[in-house]
Amino acid sequence: MADPSTPRWSAVVRPLASARSLRLVLGLVLLVLLSLVSLLLHPAHTNGENVTTTSVRSLACPSLNASATLVAGSSTAPFGLTALGGTPASVSGLVQRDAAKKSWLLQPSGADQPVGGILARGSQWAWAACAAASANSYVNVPDLSTADLLLVNPDPVSVAVNLTFYTNTGVRSVAGARGLVVQPQSSRVVPLSVVAGSGAAGVGVSTDSGRVLALARPITSSSFGAQSAQTPQLVTSIPAVPKGAAKVRVMVTNPGTRDATANVAGLTRTGRINLAGAQQVTVPAQQTVSLDISKPVSGDEMGLEVSSDQPLVASAQVGDKSGLQLSAAPVLPQLNAVVPTDASLYVLNPGTTSATVQVSLTPGSGSPAVTSRVIPPGALAVISLEKQTVLHLSSSRPVSAAVGMLSNNKVAVMAAASEASSTGSISLAINPSLH
Repeated sequence: MADPSTPRWSAVVRPLASARSLRLVLGLVLLVLLSLVSLLLHPAHTNGENVTTTSVRSLACPSLNASATLVAGSSTAPFGLTALGGTPASVSGLVQRDAAKKSWLLQPSGADQPVGGILARGSQWAWAACAAASANSYVNVPDLSTADLLLVNPDPVSVAVNLTFYTNTGVRSVAGARGLVVQPQSSRVVPLSVVAGSGAAGVGVSTDSGRVLALARPITSSSFGAQSAQTPQLVTSIPAVPKGAAKVRVMVTNPGTRDATANVAGLTRTGRINLAGAQQVTVPAQQTVSLDISKPVSGDEMGLEVSSDQPLVASAQVGDKSGLQLSAAPVLPQLNAVVPTDASLYVLNPGTTSATVQVSLTPGSGSPAVTSRVIPPGALAVISLEKQTVLHLSSSRPVSAAVGMLSNNKVAVMAAASEASSTGSISLAINPSLH
């Protein structure tokens, strides 16, 4: 005999099931609509899809917004050279081009990596090295009110850039610092004083997709020199503090979420020395600190080594506000650079064993001249260079090197060296899960 309550129970179940089905359908429709909106606002790239770019080994040479000269070269193979947005021309050896208010691109045609930079010789000399664009980088700016930020997009697709400002009190909230669009194969200038005010800050430069090259540039005669972007490192080498330097400060930015403990050491011609007041320094998470090392440096010629238990971005300022801004240089067994004018090569050996280096200087035409030097562990070597040459350095162990030039008013300009060789030429792959 049937349970008389059954029809009543079924009548209840059917509406509940219908309600659940309706909610499920509505939920799916809402999800589809949200996905379509997301695609319209942020066009997605499938995992591993190649976005049209220049070769990741191509280098952008950022404009200094002044009367300047591009100096670029390769010691072995021809390479492509073009003004930003132009058509590459094949060149070889050491070349110079007018770079007044113009950015350039260097494109390798083989395994050899071309190198170069833009040199401005005004009342204050400045150097902007040719470097690779990236999706994430950082620039230390001693005073936001006296600098602007140049963003160079070398690729044939637009890119949206987000800026984060790390100050001595934490991240500064800045309206209008996100979604800054840089058009394909062009550049954009961000007036830091208008956007973020004044004071020292480490500026984080990131993209939603694509890549840019960032350069902080002086806008007044009392500004520090140009500062290139870099990535955080556990150990940062700053190759040269000139002899007789005064008011030396180290600026350190910690963009991470953990406090860092940093140490600054000096690397002299006779070996490594600790610098008083620059040992076991706490750098709070997402903050920037400035260390005055003028007294322990005491005007001696040396390199600086900033080590930490968390990745940091480090640079140094020498002199007053119109002085020198020293950038980090990579630690590698092979390095290339150009020598645009009378200069010296500063080589740091941060290791615990001696390094044997060979320096080859190749003029625009002719045979290279080779110099060999043994550098003790933790020491600095200074080697005189011939101007208008392409420099190739090979070492028995990784070293850090840069070219130091002195202008008429004794302001040094640092031309950090870059990798000597890379293999292959690939396109930049965008993984949406990383953004």
